[in-house]
Amino acid sequence: MALDQPTVALIVGIGLLLQALVIGAFLVFVRRYQGIRCFLIGTIGLGLGFLALALLPQTSIVAITSSYILILSGLFGLSSGILRFIGAASSAKIYAICWLIVASMLSLCAWLFADSGLIINLAMLIGSAGMAYTALQVFFQRTIPYQSASRLLALALTLKMAFVVLGLAYFWYSQRWPSLTTLKLGYSVLILLLSLLWTGGFAVMITQRMQCDLSALASIDVLTGIANRRAINEYLEQAIAKWRRNQQGFAVIMLDIDCFKQINDRYGHHAGDSVLRHIALVLSEQVRINDLIGRWGGEEFLLIVDADTIQQATLMAERLRQAIQQQPTVWNDQVIQHTVSIGIAVCGMHGFNEAQLLTAADLALYEAKETGKNRWIVYERRLLNQLDPTLELANEGLIFDVDSSIYA
Repeated sequence: MALDQPTVALIVGIGLLLQALVIGAFLVFVRRYQGIRCFLIGTIGLGLGFLALALLPQTSIVAITSSYILILSGLFGLSSGILRFIGAASSAKIYAICWLIVASMLSLCAWLFADSGLIINLAMLIGSAGMAYTALQVFFQRTIPYQSASRLLALALTLKMAFVVLGLAYFWYSQRWPSLTTLKLGYSVLILLLSLLWTGGFAVMITQRMQCDLSALASIDVLTGIANRRAINEYLEQAIAKWRRNQQGFAVIMLDIDCFKQINDRYGHHAGDSVLRHIALVLSEQVRINDLIGRWGGEEFLLIVDADTIQQATLMAERLRQAIQQQPTVWNDQVIQHTVSIGIAVCGMHGFNEAQLLTAADLALYEAKETGKNRWIVYERRLLNQLDPTLELANEGLIFDVDSSIYA
């Protein structure tokens, strides 16, 4: 079989439909991501457009225009799918409006000029402009690491723009378009190469998104949606390192829901889960953007907040205590009142490392529980002296023995 233009277009069309099967497999296993369906439809449309080039008689301007409008529709689907996938839904809507205008202009040019070379080059130029817009949107996407995908899209854009520039340069030099066979053959081969880059780039974007989501799930408490113990430990290590570099102070605030067992016994465990979610929401509304809130375990929460002094830490603790007391949980038309006990430890005053700060905050929390609940306590040296001496915490260096009262 000779590799003439219809044969190459047929190969490209079949290749695109095979790539659609790959995207379809992603759609089966990753249904929650927007944009994959649009990308799949675009790939199918692009493949059908090239099948039309191969199978339909290309002797009339109507047949050529129809084929390239179908191809541009496929390109629109690809770009729209990528834009939706990265969360640029508004850009996808703008792109759709522009596409309607472009399709109308292409049809008008075909009717007015009846120039096949002009139609083909105009279609390539329009497709390149759409790719440029999409590539820029991906390149400036900062929320998810799409660097690899943006490089593939940029490479695809460069190749296509180079082909368009060569066609325009030929027209400027010879005052005529290259032969239709040359244009169609070159465009078909180009699209086949670019489609591999598009599909590969989009597959990379999907896998990167999945990796980010899995990483986020590993750091989030499933019940409350806030940071879990692992994420808290990582953040605390970073906060300590930052404190050692520039003495940026922070406090560890540990909270425990008072009488949580009685809440579970009286209202049931589903109500207890609702209380945990509600308190997590209340705490999230009270903290600042640089603070971290997480679930330490069971009914305990832990916050890492910016605080240079004990006074700043206690002001935050009191605000949290009042907010939780004043905003009860409503569950099945029942109002569940709750309070919290709070322990506070300030970095540099009550500890220099993770173990010291966590132990200090835990001791202060225990004291708040033992002295009446619904209150906050700052770690003091006397709390360490009340421990079982067999623990030998002081000898192990778990607590930095400084009387916090001199820093108040």
